[in-house]
Amino acid sequence: MEHSMKMFRKLTNQGLSLVELICAIAILGLVGVTIGSMLVISSNSYDKGITEVELQQEAQLVVNQISDLVIDSSTDPATSLSVQFSGGTLTIPEMTESGTIKTHTITLSGTELYYSCDGSTPELMAEGITGFNVDTSTFDSTGNLYLDIALERESRGNIRNFEATFHITSRNGVVETIPMASINIEDNIVLEPNQVFDFTTSVDGIADQGVTLTLVGGNTSSATYISGNRLTIADNEHGSVLQILAKTNATENGAPMAMRPVRVRIRRINDISVSGTLIYGTSLQANAQYKVVADLSGYNLDKLFDVTNDDDYVNPYGISFKVTASGTEVPILTTWGRDPVVPTQAVAVITLKEDMPNMSTITVTAYADHAYGTENAGTSSTPSNKTGLPYEEITNYFPLENMNTFVLSGGLSRGSDDAVGEFTGLDSLKQLLIDKYGNGNYQPVKWHRFRAVNGDGSKGPWTDWMGGNPNDPTDKGTSINIRPCSGLMMDYDKAYEVQIKLTIINQDIVNPDGTYKVMWPEADTPQSAYLIDAVMNKVTLSFKSTQLGFSAKTGFTCNTILTEEYYDNLFELDTVASLKRDLAENNIQYILEKKVNGTWTKVSDLQSGPQCRARFNQGSGDYRIKIWVKDCKKCLGYSGQPSHTANDHVLFDYNVYNEATGEGIFYFKVQK
Repeated sequence: MEHSMKMFRKLTNQGLSLVELICAIAILGLVGVTIGSMLVISSNSYDKGITEVELQQEAQLVVNQISDLVIDSSTDPATSLSVQFSGGTLTIPEMTESGTIKTHTITLSGTELYYSCDGSTPELMAEGITGFNVDTSTFDSTGNLYLDIALERESRGNIRNFEATFHITSRNGVVETIPMASINIEDNIVLEPNQVFDFTTSVDGIADQGVTLTLVGGNTSSATYISGNRLTIADNEHGSVLQILAKTNATENGAPMAMRPVRVRIRRINDISVSGTLIYGTSLQANAQYKVVADLSGYNLDKLFDVTNDDDYVNPYGISFKVTASGTEVPILTTWGRDPVVPTQAVAVITLKEDMPNMSTITVTAYADHAYGTENAGTSSTPSNKTGLPYEEITNYFPLENMNTFVLSGGLSRGSDDAVGEFTGLDSLKQLLIDKYGNGNYQPVKWHRFRAVNGDGSKGPWTDWMGGNPNDPTDKGTSINIRPCSGLMMDYDKAYEVQIKLTIINQDIVNPDGTYKVMWPEADTPQSAYLIDAVMNKVTLSFKSTQLGFSAKTGFTCNTILTEEYYDNLFELDTVASLKRDLAENNIQYILEKKVNGTWTKVSDLQSGPQCRARFNQGSGDYRIKIWVKDCKKCLGYSGQPSHTANDHVLFDYNVYNEATGEGIFYFKVQK
């Protein structure tokens, strides 16, 4: 008995074998997969049904809103106002009780439908609209119109569509779908420029199989057209989605028995952008490497799996790179190909073989192969689009240039002959012109112009270009400055923007007006190669003082109590901005004032010169020194002639001091 009980306990505690366990897991897996598949199918079916119901409800809502407007437009079709549909816009006029007319408009813009009244700000009615057409041909006589609407929505990666035709009458507000007939036609296709497509049509519900196709919108080119059932896409077509309306030839009460919108998507490249960055080495020097990125943009570039006629998809992302150089060796080009993360981009690398000489250029050009019809920018026989035909030259480039023809080392000064920089590389530039145009008497000519910068930041107009006289030796050479007279046209108390440019003339070629032919810059020369942007600041004088312990002060309040003794070199001129220094040093003047009964009263004129010498001999109190410059020279105007006489100039006194800002005023406290 005891032995039997032990055997029983042993048998009842026995587990599953490995084979049994594997079989059990396999069975559970099959059951799980089956149940999971059923759940997925059920979920997808539910989602599809819900989405289609939502699309139907949205379409019905739009139609009901339009119906309300149509009903209000007139109660008597014989006297109704004209309801019109053209270019994607439905216009519904309404006669108000006061006898005025309100105009309602409903417009399809892209895939969005907008409502507006009498030009008010458009309000969004619905989104995801892929078709919107209205037949108003019988409205004036019968009060009936037929509205065809199509909507699209993406759900879980799938595209859901709803299309229906609605009958609206202004007599009794009836809105109903038209079940009498239906048109069968390809309604979701993709085409490329130069393509031709023949539609196949049939009609269910009636014997008459006749269907008329009309291109009603979306195209940008008049060369895109429909003839019969054949649609031709022009090479210059830039539309993204074309709208075609199919109507039965059979009618009822003057209206088609059925209408259906057809959507045609266009695949094309519209633009390519190119940029470059230094990734290795020193810019413009041998072995430097630059990464060049080309980025495409266009319509419907990826394969559309829900489109039946896209089985012959040709990848439109092909980009070709070509490198050219002028004045330097052509660099090494290494193509990396398309970016796996960003399919619209392609990357190339160039490596410089030598230091780029002055006035040399390298150009990396990127071409959109799809637009050329074949690969490698049209040089290959391999098609890069469905037709193998070009539709546009779409290209852009990254320029690498060593065009630094000038060096600016100092600030500009009014009326100064002193050079603040120079143009460089003229020998290389002349040689380039000789290589291109042959020998000639090539001479550099400099020009300048300026405009005022107002206190509020606004800017005045530019003056005409000045200088530039090839017969005046001062305008030749390489130095950069502002000629005395034009520099003296600028007011001392204002700042100015100044531009200086260089041109190269050939004195062997005289134009009909007597001027010499300008050979450089050329049309494609970058502005940075010949134009300098500089600033002429307002005239400012700053001072320093060893005795008082300050430097570069335009105004100062002394914290040290001074005495009535004589001060030699109390302070001295430190820096001069935007004015010839010798003029400031020779003509600087000082006025000593003391505050008497709350009013500043002149004590004396101090000795002139770059160093201020002062004696406070009027007793204790508050003193100040004001600074001005005498006999400043001003040019009254530029006559357009290369030379000026002394009569063009006048002398004036420039007050550096400014009561409002304290500039040019130095304050002191004096005790006995």
